[in-house]
Amino acid sequence: MSSINDDSAILEIIDSGSEKLPFNYYCVTKAFSPKFAEEILFWLENDAKWFLKETDFYEQWEFSLEDIKNNHPISEQLKSLYFKSIIKKKMENFFNTVFENDLKIAFHKMLKNQTIRIHNDYLQDGETHRLIVQLNNNSVNGGYLILFNSDNPQDIHKVINPNHNTGIMFAISKKSYHAVSSVHEGSRYTFVCSLKEKIKK
Repeated sequence: MSSINDDSAILEIIDSGSEKLPFNYYCVTKAFSPKFAEEILFWLENDAKWFLKETDFYEQWEFSLEDIKNNHPISEQLKSLYFKSIIKKKMENFFNTVFENDLKIAFHKMLKNQTIRIHNDYLQDGETHRLIVQLNNNSVNGGYLILFNSDNPQDIHKVINPNHNTGIMFAISKKSYHAVSSVHEGSRYTFVCSLKEKIKK
C-alpha cells in the first residue's frame, strides 16, 4: 500500500494548462500515483458500500467518505488530515487562493444507462472549487465529461475522455456548466473533492 508519509505517492497533480473561459479550470492529466490510483479503484470495486441517488438531473451510485463507519485502510488514508492537507495546498497553489480546512470527499459510480445532465454545481454560500478524478479500468464506454460555454446543451466547449486517473479542477460558479454523457458499458468511478474558499476579512 502507498505510504501515507509520501505525498508524491498520494497526489501527483499534473495539468495540461489552465483555461479561464468559459470558467476557470485545469485539465488534470495525472492525479494520483499509478499505484495509489489502482488501490483506490480496487477498494471502490470490491469493498465500498454504494447508495443509489436519483434527482431531477442525474442518477448514480455514491457515498460520502465522512459517512463510512466500517473503516478500510484506503478510506482511513483518504480521511487523514495529511492527505486532505496535500490536496488543499496543491489546489491553493493552482488557483492562487486559500481554502477552509473542511474538505469534503465523496465517490460516485455510474453504470450502464446512467447520465448526469447539464448543471453548474453552484450554490450560494456553498463550495467554491472542486477536484474530480476519473477512476476506471479503461474499458468504460461512454461517460464523457462535457464542459459547456452556457446552459445550452448544444453549446459544447470541451469533451473529456473518461481515462483512468485523469480529471479536472475547476472553480464553481454560475457559469461552470458541465455534464456526463450516458455510460453504455462498464463502470465509471470518480473521486470528488469539494473545497470552500476562505473569506478574506
